[in-house]
Amino acid sequence: MTVATLEATAEKRRIELMPGGQSEFFKDDARYTGLFGGVGGSKTFSGLHKAFLFADEYPGARILCTEPRFRLVKQILIPTIRQEFGSVEGSAWTLNKQDFEITFYNGSVIILSSALLMAPQMLSGLFLAAFWMDEVAVGDQEPTFKILQARLRQPGNFPYQGWVTGTPKGMNWVYHTWGPNHKKAYSPHHVRTQDNPHLPHGYYEDLLESYGDTPFARQELFGEFVAYQGLIYVMFSTARHVCEPPARGEFERVVAGVDFSGGVSPSVIEVFGRLPSRRCCGIDEFYRRACPIDALVEAAGKLQAEHGISTFYCDPSGKEEMETMAAAGLPVSPAPVRDVNLGIKLVSALYSNDALTLSSRQVQLIAENYMYQWKEHRVHEGQFLDEPVKENDHCEDAKRYALTALVEPPGTRPLIIPTSIN
Repeated sequence: MTVATLEATAEKRRIELMPGGQSEFFKDDARYTGLFGGVGGSKTFSGLHKAFLFADEYPGARILCTEPRFRLVKQILIPTIRQEFGSVEGSAWTLNKQDFEITFYNGSVIILSSALLMAPQMLSGLFLAAFWMDEVAVGDQEPTFKILQARLRQPGNFPYQGWVTGTPKGMNWVYHTWGPNHKKAYSPHHVRTQDNPHLPHGYYEDLLESYGDTPFARQELFGEFVAYQGLIYVMFSTARHVCEPPARGEFERVVAGVDFSGGVSPSVIEVFGRLPSRRCCGIDEFYRRACPIDALVEAAGKLQAEHGISTFYCDPSGKEEMETMAAAGLPVSPAPVRDVNLGIKLVSALYSNDALTLSSRQVQLIAENYMYQWKEHRVHEGQFLDEPVKENDHCEDAKRYALTALVEPPGTRPLIIPTSIN
């Protein structure tokens, strides 16, 4: 058991650490340590307590803490801070709601920010003693991580350190940094969902039954870096295919692909633009689980106003949803191509020829690119069918709907005949 004391109060915060990965991570003083685990594996809890303990032990320290998007700072990070340390809010620390900075009684400061929407120029004059990035595998956060490495320069006698937490998302930059071939300064630790004794009864068992014996289960429940066999977009990499899109006025056409929610599955809108050079650029994304149609319509309207979307190309099976969007004045059309494999071939060709890039805003789509895979043959192990697995595909479907409408097919491809709502 580790004891953290906020000296401005009489209270001692006792942190009960699980043996293994969580305990090792919390005590690790490596320059760049990471805790990777399954859902509900106490990753955010661990990273947050490490940040508060650092702020308490090193007076005057400046620590930057990030979530992928700023709404997660508001919806997850701040509520967790108050859940864990709310009893000493006001006496040991205070939150400035305008700057989203936590000031401690000893002069330490924790800055809360978004990793994906953080402009490099905002960090140019920053001097930090430490930083923590939560859910670091979501989207492409490598540029932010590298910028923050260079900001560990606050004058003083600090044990400069950056730590990360999150659930792995395929073989992306996080794997290459903290995977089996990691360098000495990078120290990875792992926790499993089942290791957390504070989860509701049956939580792990329910997820295990749902996920089955799959690579997805090893990733989401055991926190493993999983090499998805039969990966569809093997040519995709964040270094090559993720960059900020040009200004709105440079596109000759902007469209969106829409995949509708079914139960707890997400509703997705992926926005793409086409340049005069015929290169396609990802621009923005909306992603929400169990999304009511009115919320989707509202999000679509905001995206159209911001990016000038000419048409929303939708899942052809969502006739009622399309009618609702049309009734709200949105220009909708069924996706012009129903053939999944034809869409995959188009996207693969665009990636391979550097004719398609994604935006860092397309967080979930980037993650799905590293997990979207072909279905394995049930009898012949290691052989794959010409059919994708129906998981990790909601953003992929929306992307396909948009791009098959945005890209004019070359003569070698079959004729694309638009379908109708009816």
